[in-house]
Amino acid sequence: AIADLWQQFVEVLADAGFVRATRGRRGADGAIMAGDASNKESSNIRLIRAVICAGLYPNVVRIQNPETTYIEQAAGAIAQAPKARELKLFTQPDGRVFLHPSSVNFQDADYVSPWLVYHDKQATSKVFIRDSTMVTPYALLLFGGEVTVLHERGEVRVDDWVRLA
Repeated sequence: AIADLWQQFVEVLADAGFVRATRGRRGADGAIMAGDASNKESSNIRLIRAVICAGLYPNVVRIQNPETTYIEQAAGAIAQAPKARELKLFTQPDGRVFLHPSSVNFQDADYVSPWLVYHDKQATSKVFIRDSTMVTPYALLLFGGEVTVLHERGEVRVDDWVRLA
């Protein structure tokens, strides 16, 4: 049952020293509960994304934005935000991939970082990515693979594919 899995997960985290399990305290379902301190970072989205990056690496997608287009207005030209269908996504092993229409990110075109990590990839008529989340270059740098610094180019690479300038 879910309660058994939750209890096992809390015990593993407690044994590893990540949480302090309150052994005497049990939930309504009888599961051992972790202390309140275990949830103190639960609203830190950057940390949660970094942890997801650590768990899903090397399943990385690079987002390529289209060329910027402009709208002429009385005050001057204003850059137009790209539409989700205009974004191109790439993985190292597959080249071009696509977000699956059932993905929560399918209609999203506003990414702060050009990097996603994903859990599931399916090849049907195209290679589709599901269960993805945007991650920062710092998370990839800290939790990714081998780091190479190219001083003359002003570039850092992770696994000779993720390029950070």
